[in-house]
Amino acid sequence: MDELFKKYKVLVCAGSGGVGKTTLAASLGVRAAQSGLNVLVLTIDPSLRLANSLGLSRDSDEDTFVPGQNYSGKLYGALLNSKKTFDEFVKESATKPGVYERVMKNRLYIQLSTKLSGSQEFTALQRLYKSVESGKYDLVILDTPPTKHAVDFLRAPQKLYSLFQDSIIRWFINANEQSKSVFSIFAAKVQTFNILKKVTGSDFIIHLVDFFEAVQGWQEKVRDRTIEVQRLLAGPDTSFVLISSFDVNKIDEADYFYRELKKGGYRLSAIILNRALPMWLTDGGVKGNKLVNQELQENYDKLVSYYEVICEFYERRKLAFNDFKKTIDEEIVVLQVPDFNQDICGLPDLENLSDVAMGRAGDK
Repeated sequence: MDELFKKYKVLVCAGSGGVGKTTLAASLGVRAAQSGLNVLVLTIDPSLRLANSLGLSRDSDEDTFVPGQNYSGKLYGALLNSKKTFDEFVKESATKPGVYERVMKNRLYIQLSTKLSGSQEFTALQRLYKSVESGKYDLVILDTPPTKHAVDFLRAPQKLYSLFQDSIIRWFINANEQSKSVFSIFAAKVQTFNILKKVTGSDFIIHLVDFFEAVQGWQEKVRDRTIEVQRLLAGPDTSFVLISSFDVNKIDEADYFYRELKKGGYRLSAIILNRALPMWLTDGGVKGNKLVNQELQENYDKLVSYYEVICEFYERRKLAFNDFKKTIDEEIVVLQVPDFNQDICGLPDLENLSDVAMGRAGDK
C-alpha cells in the first residue's frame, strides 16, 4: 500500500454501505502521513463518531489539521457538508445577478440539494475535485457516501446531470408559459410530483417552475463538472480501493463492482476485506485436553464443538473470497483486516489498525 500512496494523488475508498469505509479511509490517511506525505481525508461519517475522534467539527467542512499527530507528513481531515458544497457550487455557477439568492430561498432546492438521489455523490466529487485542484496535498483520500451498492456512486453524478439537461428545463418553463392550469393538472396526476408537493407545500408548482427558471444557464456548469470529475476518476493519478466485508453477499457485490470498474476504465489497486477472521480465532490449543472433573469435561467439549462450528463458518466465507480472488488481476493488493475486539476510535486505534492491515499485505 505504501507504494500506492506515492504513485497516486487520489485514492477513492468505495464499497457498499456498512463495510467500514470511513474507518479504513482514515487509517489509510494515517499510514500515508506516517510515510511523509501531506494527506487530506474527505470523509462521509453520518454517526460523526470517527469525525469527532479526529477533531473534525460537525459544523464545518473546512480542512482541519488532525490534532495529536506526530508524523513525518501531515494529516488533514474534512467532514463533507453536502448542502454547503452544493450551495457553493450554485454560487460559482450563477450567471445572472440575484440567481444565487433566489435559489437559496427556493424550498424545492433546499430539499433537492440534500435528499435528491445523486446529490450527495455529486457534492462529494465536487469537493474532491476542488481539493485536488488546490495543489495543497500530495494525496487526497475520499470516503465515498454510504450507498446500498457501491456502483451507485459511479452512476449518481450522471443521474443528477440528467435532471438539469437543457431540454428538461425548457419543458418546464414552456409549460409554465403556455398554461399553468394544464401543468398543474398534469403534475397532480404524477406520484413523484405529489410527493414533492407535500415536501414543499401547496404552492409546489410555483416553486417548481421558479426553480427551473433559476437554474437555467448553469446546467452547462453541471455538465462540465460532471465530465471533469469523471476524467479525474478515470485518470492516471486516481485509483480505487475496494472495501468489502467477510460476507458472501458483500463479496458478490465486490465482484460486481470490480467488473463495473474495469468496464468503465477505472483503476483498482487494492481490495480490503474488512472484519475478516476475529482476532481471537486462532488455530490449535483447544483440542486434546482432558479434565479430571466430568462436568467440566462435558462443558469443555461443548465449547470445543462450538469453536469448530465457528471455524467451519469462517472457512466457508474464506472459500468464497478465495474464489473471488481468482477473478481479479494479480497486481491488485489484497488485505485482510481482522474483526477487532473493540471499537476503533482515535489516532492510536487508527495507527494500530493501519499496522495490522498493512502487516497482512501479501495474504493473497
